[in-house]
Formats: sequence, C-alpha cells, structure tokens
Amino acid sequence: MMIAYCHASGRINFCRSWDAVPSGAIAFLDNDGGPFGHLSDQGLRDAVSVKARHGKRLNTLLVPGVPEASSQPVGLDALEKWCAWAFPGSRFAPPAKKN
Repeated sequence: MMIAYCHASGRINFCRSWDAVPSGAIAFLDNDGGPFGHLSDQGLRDAVSVKARHGKRLNTLLVPGVPEASSQPVGLDALEKWCAWAFPGSRFAPPAKKN
C-alpha cells in the first residue's frame, strides 16, 4: 500500500502505512482499494507526480496553490480543488458530477 500526503507547506510525500503519516499532514490519495486501488505503489507515485507542481529542489512535489496560501484554510481549499481536478473520486475529492 502507498499513501500520498501533504504538509501545510504543500510538500507532498509518500509512506506505506497510515501510522506513518506525520501528525498535522493530510493524506489525500492511497491505493488501498477505491478508485485508485488498481495502481501499484510506483503507479500512485507517478499519478501524483504528473499532476503535482515540481519544486526547484530535485524530487520535490508540491500541491499547487498551497505554498502561496495566505492561511491554512485557504491552503486546505487549494488542496481540495486540486484533488477534485487531479483525482476525482479520491478520499479528498467528491466523485465527478455526471451530466
């Protein structure tokens, strides 16, 4: 199992168990069932990497809009919007609306 999470700074990291998600971080995607359960661990990393903003430092992934957020509620809103766009149906994004 692989879990993607982000810090208040917007930096994205990955871990292999729920207990390993740091206090204060928000898990936003995993491959433990659900709509992304078919992804391998590397597949989940790749899916996040393609949609994330890449930082200036090597291998730094960021949630777009979170580093620039003026407050944590604004950052959380940016995370929710990004998840809805990047990962419809994930634990942090409502399912896409069907017309």
